[in-house]
Amino acid sequence: PVVYYFHEEDLAPAGARRDTDAERRQAQDHMETIIFPPEEDEVNELQLNLWLEEFKQSTHFAELQPEIQEEVRGIVKMFSAYAFDYRGEQPADWKVGTVREVCLELFPRKFTAEIEHFEQISPVLSRFFGFLADKQYQKNAGALRRELEKIAPDIVRQAKNPLNWGMAKSMMMQALDVGVDLNDAQALDTFMANYTAGLNMPSRLRPVQQNPFKHLSRNAIIKVKYADGTIREGKFKRLEEDLKAGKCALL
Repeated sequence: PVVYYFHEEDLAPAGARRDTDAERRQAQDHMETIIFPPEEDEVNELQLNLWLEEFKQSTHFAELQPEIQEEVRGIVKMFSAYAFDYRGEQPADWKVGTVREVCLELFPRKFTAEIEHFEQISPVLSRFFGFLADKQYQKNAGALRRELEKIAPDIVRQAKNPLNWGMAKSMMMQALDVGVDLNDAQALDTFMANYTAGLNMPSRLRPVQQNPFKHLSRNAIIKVKYADGTIREGKFKRLEEDLKAGKCALL
């Protein structure tokens, strides 16, 4: 149970209202961020989830092809995580420079995926920024969309170039190349052991479709180890993308 006491000067008479569901959710979200400010070491998930929920009901979302619609949450969440981890920016604070750094440097260097996934980044973020601009939810949204559309051809080109890949991604891309399912922890461990030992991998490994992290709750505190030996501790929801992308292993 939570008890919150309002000061008299914080209250004002209210007449009859006819708020929409979206307006009511936004007001509730605003109230919650005042009472329970987001932790300094976390992205403001409340704000981001509210935007995503409303975005999925918008014409901007409807313009996306069905197969791209399925990737919206993952792409937006990953953009947000990189913006926060490397620039310290919450969604409301995104800047034009954030778009360039995340899309042209961090995505190509750190995100392990087939090139088709990089082709989906531009349409998803362009329409998401357009939605934020129309709703006036993010003060820089219009500029963000213009910058994204300007650099869109470079996103895939940068991602294709192995010179832009970090060490961990280079290893994971080799795993993909020989058919390792990055969601199969056992196959990934075998590949990493052979990779470290300098052994040749089989030309093709049978993918196993399973989620090795289904037993973890979103807020569970976990430890992971990256290919360069770095050990990081934090909530599963903050490390989930790296785990699923094969950038680190669960300890």
